[in-house]
Amino acid sequence: MLLIVLAYLGGTLTILNPCILPALPFVFSRADQAFAKSGLPLLAGMGLTSAAVASLAAIGGG
Repeated sequence: MLLIVLAYLGGTLTILNPCILPALPFVFSRADQAFAKSGLPLLAGMGLTSAAVASLAAIGGG
């Protein structure tokens, strides 16, 4: 249970991360379009890029 709470708090704290601020204009500029057509590919690309960079950092640090 503690792990779930910590994961939730960690996810909530990422909202306060300044790294998201440069991406907000791209997200808000697509707000009037359908999510599946414009928002979902943007979200998937950002997620995959973040996962790839984090994986490379973990491999490099190990």
